[in-house]
Amino acid sequence: MSVPIQLKMFDDADYPTVSAWWEGHGWSAVPRAILPKLGVMATRGDEQLAAAWLYMDNSCGVSIMEWIVTNPDAAPSATVRALKHITQFLTDEAKTCGYHTILTTCKQESLAKFHEKQGFTRTDDAMIHLVKHL
Repeated sequence: MSVPIQLKMFDDADYPTVSAWWEGHGWSAVPRAILPKLGVMATRGDEQLAAAWLYMDNSCGVSIMEWIVTNPDAAPSATVRALKHITQFLTDEAKTCGYHTILTTCKQESLAKFHEKQGFTRTDDAMIHLVKHL
């Protein structure tokens, strides 16, 4: 019998883990200060598998699922299952809070195809993301 995927709310103690994951994928770690309060991590037993966050706009019912990251050492099949759980959870949370739309962006074609299977519609290609810290 396989161990089920569990979700837990992200907290500060998880930040070193997700930072190492971003760096393990060759990306810069997202600064803790810009991660929204609604973040979730998927685990299977003692193994941490994936994380994502949901920004929630306070004016128009649009949310943004962002900074999706997986454990680079975990089996791809486990991380796909974890991302399905995370996506469903964040979708349900957005609906519960009265949001009608979730935006997300990615660079990887495989992640774009994953999102499409979860009901997202492709709107753009070849995006460049920029950030300005104030």
